[in-house]
Amino acid sequence: SYGKPYPTDQIDSFYKDHSFLNFEEPIYSFVPSIGISNIFKIPNKFYDNGLNNIFFLTSLNGRSLFLLKFDENFQKLIFHEKIFIGERIRDIIYIDTLDKFILSFDGESALGIISSKK
Repeated sequence: SYGKPYPTDQIDSFYKDHSFLNFEEPIYSFVPSIGISNIFKIPNKFYDNGLNNIFFLTSLNGRSLFLLKFDENFQKLIFHEKIFIGERIRDIIYIDTLDKFILSFDGESALGIISSKK
């Protein structure tokens, strides 16, 4: 993360240089943080446009779903598209038999359903 520690964190310092702690630098960072909650690879069956390495990323703070495309070696983010949902998204699953994604919202007694337009 390139964010800031919470006021309640018991950390004396917060490192912006990940290599200092022997971590690799991220290939992309959402600044400010979107509160990533889950990432799910989109099956070709659902999103068959000849592209590979397409993912849904859900967010709590961003209240959005993000469509991500990585290069072949997952070394670069090719594009990301923000899809505003308006709810804090806690989880996402794919139901193969229905060819649909189900979103669960944080603090709501509701689910979201995403289907592809074929």
